[in-house]
Parts: sequence; structure tokens; C-alpha cells
Amino acid sequence: MEMFAENAIYHSAFAGECFGKQAIKDMIRTHCATLVDGHWNISNFQLGQANTVRLSFQMTGTNRETNEPVERSDIEEIELNNHDLICCVKVEHNLISD
Repeated sequence: MEMFAENAIYHSAFAGECFGKQAIKDMIRTHCATLVDGHWNISNFQLGQANTVRLSFQMTGTNRETNEPVERSDIEEIELNNHDLICCVKVEHNLISD
């Protein structure tokens, strides 16, 4: 979690909003604990405004509680602050992939 600023914000179409480094860490830990054999394919890197990158990802795995397969294809935008730490992450559902 060294890469996140203390006051970072994480907006997700699926996880909701997390405010602060510790809340983001807890959300990621919970997500990873729920997803067995999780795998992310990342593609379509695009530089946005200065300090911003957008990428597409496809996530696959198995839900530990239901044993059901999980597959999502989303777009993520990551913004860095002046100290090169992540200050904002936005995850949007990738409507193009449906």
C-alpha cells in the first residue's frame, strides 16, 4: 500500500467508495480474500492528463463463498499526486465489452 497517498480516494462501480489509505487497503484485502485464483489481464494503456493513466482490465476467478465463476471487464483511471503516489482511482464498468 506504499503506492497510495494517505488521503487517497477509490471510486468503484462495484465496491463503492473508499476514502483513505486504510479503507482502500481493507477493501482490497476483502476482495482478494473472496476471489480464489484471481487473474487480471490489463490492456489499452492510455495517458490522460498529466499524472493520469487509463487502462482496461479483465478480471476472472472464482468466488470463494459461492464457488461461482467471476468475470468482469472494466476501465480503471489512476491519478497520481505531486509526490507520485496514487491519490484517486476510478473503476467504471466497461460497457463496450458487453
